[in-house]
Amino acid sequence: MNADTPIGDIGRYGKALGSRFKKLGIKTVGDLLLHPPIRYEDLSEVKKISELKAGETVTVQATVELIANRRTSAKRMVLTEALLDDGTGKISAIWFSQPYLANVLKPGTKASFAGKVSADYGRLQLTSPVYEPGDRSVHTGRVIPIYPTTANLTQKHIRAAVAMALPALAEFIDPLPEALREKYDLITFPAALHEIHYPENNAKLDRARRRLQFDELLLHQLLALRIKNAVKAAVGIAVAFNQEKTKDFVASLPFVLTDDQKKAAWAILRDMEKTEPMHRLLDGDVGSGKTVVAAVAAVNVAAAGGQTAIMAPTEVLAKQHYETFKKILPAHEIALRTNVYKEGEETAAIMIGTHALLEDRVVLENLTLAVIDEQHRFGVEQRQELMKKRTDGRLPHLLTMTATPIPRTLHLALYGDLDISLLRAKPKNRLPIITAVVGPEHYKEVYAKVRAEIGLGRQAFFVSPIIDPSDTTGAKSATELYEDLSKRIFSDLSVGLLHGRMKPAEKEKTMADFAAGKIQVLVATAVIEVGIDVPNATVMAIMGAERFGLAQLHQFRGRVGRSAYQSCCFAMAADNPSSQRLKAFAQCTDGFDLAERDLQLRGPGELFGTRQSGIEEMKFATFTDLRLVEDSHEAAAGLLAADPELASVPQLKEKIEHHEQAAHLG
Repeated sequence: MNADTPIGDIGRYGKALGSRFKKLGIKTVGDLLLHPPIRYEDLSEVKKISELKAGETVTVQATVELIANRRTSAKRMVLTEALLDDGTGKISAIWFSQPYLANVLKPGTKASFAGKVSADYGRLQLTSPVYEPGDRSVHTGRVIPIYPTTANLTQKHIRAAVAMALPALAEFIDPLPEALREKYDLITFPAALHEIHYPENNAKLDRARRRLQFDELLLHQLLALRIKNAVKAAVGIAVAFNQEKTKDFVASLPFVLTDDQKKAAWAILRDMEKTEPMHRLLDGDVGSGKTVVAAVAAVNVAAAGGQTAIMAPTEVLAKQHYETFKKILPAHEIALRTNVYKEGEETAAIMIGTHALLEDRVVLENLTLAVIDEQHRFGVEQRQELMKKRTDGRLPHLLTMTATPIPRTLHLALYGDLDISLLRAKPKNRLPIITAVVGPEHYKEVYAKVRAEIGLGRQAFFVSPIIDPSDTTGAKSATELYEDLSKRIFSDLSVGLLHGRMKPAEKEKTMADFAAGKIQVLVATAVIEVGIDVPNATVMAIMGAERFGLAQLHQFRGRVGRSAYQSCCFAMAADNPSSQRLKAFAQCTDGFDLAERDLQLRGPGELFGTRQSGIEEMKFATFTDLRLVEDSHEAAAGLLAADPELASVPQLKEKIEHHEQAAHLG
């Protein structure tokens, strides 16, 4: 038996339950042993019955003296009750709706029983204990792993299958060389897998987790660095810095660039002067002015006779960019391409669009600069498709942008192939956004504030986590909120509705009316998370705020505070308004600091998936250990420097090539 052995060949559980395992993506022994527990339950304390106390979680080894089923009168439920004896004392055990146990645990059966000790009218008992006949220790008498599962596949099934599969670890080859393991103090791969499923103690479990996390991070780093090396080896298009046109453009702006914007723009211009293609990420907090930095680059590309393509994830954001570029670059040819809009010529100096830019009918043979907005919403494959629009073998410069501040612990982990520029400073004359978390008892005060702001000629957003009513979320939907605000609370005002299921023309008209001031209160879903720039809006009210992550809440808050007017944001929590997460949101207005808090509180979660890296979702690594991320980056760089083809680590090479082919990078 080895890692490639089919799941159906590992004993009775594999044969009988193979289809259920496959629902979890488990097809082989290797898949099973790399199926990580989500938590552990400590049943390692084995005690005598005479020593037991109420409230303990323990394992007892005893003999079944008596066992019988009885039916309750109230709920017609079958109770199975056993009397257990270990020679030092006796204790009852009770199970609900499992009458078959009377035939399994017959009197005289010796077994281990693990669970919580409770007191029923002063008499100790074990309620629904896990049992295990004989002296085995798969389900009792140790730290028990609890696995992700599926219908009709129990924890016992998975643990029993894992126990049968563990001998295969003897055939596993460690993908990391011994010298690298010693340098980073890593245990062997087979030992780590064994410890994950059969942890001896917490210290050894931590070492096992660290090894498996390191392997996943190393794979990411190797892929990222190979992409970076491939880009460096490619031939690009040198774009000369046009000082005169750059100065004229900057002077024409109705605002002064921040120091961060100037530094980022200069780094980009210097990158584009080289024949080595630029590969840079522009990470800016909401309202930090990434678009104008991209425009500086586009001006220089146009002056050199090249073409810039800007790809956005949504039509709303693409249209917003189109309008912005037309406003700040009126002398340039600018075109828009989405599945709905087609404006301008495809030979335009600046092409703006959605995924539609990737279609074969859109010809970008003169593409010199590719700008991808909201980087984490696109995969590696889409990025590469845009970069391959040129047919002369040269690679365009790449600038990716994100308005989601990335914690420093994620920079190396997710974007190891990109150089990074940060925009932390906000444009001058922007006031801090006043943020408050409010419970239902204070909603009326929020409505009063909205009415006061509208009385001053301002506008307001209301955001809901869902479009239609739902019995499961407990949050008021956008359609319900729209009805409530338009017909009752603000019946004398103009209230609009915007959500993702509306037709593009409807969304366009609603946004145009809001931007023009015809709509005073806009009710929306997360469709307004990015790309909405209405300086006159000064109030953001987020309904069901507890349903959103910190990153999303911060993005919503960034839709206001985009002018010299004082703005405010209300996180309207239907329940638990005093949660640690919402407190952090109210206290912290810096997106980068908030992203660090978000990572600490809930892990990467929705903040970032790993799809953009071209590798399947990580099972063990969490990105929260900066030292481990740095170690894996250093190790990847060292491996590639000594052996660019990775011939010395064939297993790693095979995995990398598989992922590169999957992402169409090979």
